[in-house]
Amino acid sequence: MGDDQGAALPQQHDPVTLDDAEHARLVAVVTAASVHGPVALRRLWDDVVASYGAEAASRVWQEALASSDIGQT
Repeated sequence: MGDDQGAALPQQHDPVTLDDAEHARLVAVVTAASVHGPVALRRLWDDVVASYGAEAASRVWQEALASSDIGQT
């Protein structure tokens, strides 16, 4: 295995702090996307991580799961 392994890793982002309005908007988007199934949620996860970082995405997902029945299946 060579140095090519690092090229496959996603780019790391500095932690992003979302303002309340942006956080609420993303929670609503995650909740709405849930009706389209796990593939849609995975794509959205990838987009949110790419735009805001994993920590911000995780916070959004946790709130969306807690405030809806997404995780109840």
